[in-house]
Amino acid sequence: MRAYLYFGVNVETIEAGSMSMTWDPSTRVAVLAMAPYGTGAQAQELTGALERWIGNNERAFALLSDSTAGDHETADWRTVWGRFYMKHCREGVVAGFGASPDVQIAGALFASGSGVRLQLFAHEPEARAWLRAQGFAA
Repeated sequence: MRAYLYFGVNVETIEAGSMSMTWDPSTRVAVLAMAPYGTGAQAQELTGALERWIGNNERAFALLSDSTAGDHETADWRTVWGRFYMKHCREGVVAGFGASPDVQIAGALFASGSGVRLQLFAHEPEARAWLRAQGFAA
C-alpha cells in the first residue's frame, strides 16, 4: 500500500493483481478499478484494505466501482465482497458503473435482498451524482 498526494489530499492506493483501489480519507470514498476475473484472494486484499481504511466505527463510507474494464468475477470474489457488504450494510454505500447486464441483475437482486445501498449506472457521472445525493463528495 502506498500513499500519495492527489489534488492536495492524502490518498492511499492498494493494488491486487490488475485491480486497484484508492481511498480518500477526507471524503471517505474508495474507488475500485475492476478488471476481469477477480479472485477470492484479490477480494481479500481489497476488502482487508477497505476494512483498515474505514476503521471500527460506524461512520458512513462509499465505494465507487468502475467495471468498464470488465466484471466477470469468480464465485470466490463475489463471496468475499458479499460478506463485506453484509457486514457494512448500514454505513456502506456502493455505486457502480460500466457493469455488464448480468452483473446489473445480480447487483439489483443482492441489494434488494440484503439491504445494502447499492446502485448501478451506465456511466461514471451518474454514479458520482448518486453518491453526492447520498451525502458524499464524489
